This record gives sequence, structure tokens and C-alpha cells, in this order.
Amino acid sequence: MSWDAYVGNMEGEGCMYAAFFDHEGNKWAETKCPILKITPDQVQHLVKGIRPPNSVDLRAQGAKLGDRKFLVIVLTENTAVLKQLGGDSNDKIMACAGLFKSGICIGASPAGEREKAARISVEKYADYLRGMDY
Repeated sequence: MSWDAYVGNMEGEGCMYAAFFDHEGNKWAETKCPILKITPDQVQHLVKGIRPPNSVDLRAQGAKLGDRKFLVIVLTENTAVLKQLGGDSNDKIMACAGLFKSGICIGASPAGEREKAARISVEKYADYLRGMDY
């Protein structure tokens, strides 16, 4: 399956934004009309905060995706769940980043009743890719 196909599947599962990057922040695939313009530095910040030895303290520093700031509300061995800070309540999003051996999957969905869509989708694809040793 191509990276674009993964992005399309994530969009079909409720993500308003989906992307795959390598650990250095090079984009493999992304939503066609991205609401988040994620930079390589922002991807590297997430990777360093999720991957041991956790050289970035995501819980203390939070994260920035595009021009939006996020609080890390859940941090596990391979995943960070992020809640947008500030901004219009009608425009807030929840995001999730899932690390696998060679890359990172990032998804976002609107805050509210659909906010779990990104986490479910990101965890599914990151788990699958880790299981494939990719």
C-alpha cells in the first residue's frame, strides 16, 4: 500500500489531517489540503519526545504543529496525544502522533465527539507498521 493510500484511509476513518514522515521530518504523504503545515523541526521535536531516551520533555514543553500549540495529554511508549491550546473553540483539534521504526504517523480530528478518530487511526497504523518492522 502506498503512503497516500494510508492517508486516504485515515481520512475515511475521520481524520481531518493525516500525514507520514520519516524521523527527520521528511514528508512521505500528507492530506491534500492540510490544516496543519508541519515543519521538519516540529516532527523531530515529537520524535525526540516519544522515542527513548526522551531527550525532549513533551509533557513540560508541549508541541507545535504548524502554527497551533498543543498540550500533551497522553504520552506512551510510542504515542503522544495532543490537545490544542487557545484558538476558537469551534476550530480546535485533537492530534495524535504514533512512532514506528522508520517514521511517524500524525493525525488530527476536530475536538468534540469525533476527537478520538485521530488517536484510533494513528495507533492502528503505527501498530501495524511496527508489527511489519517498518
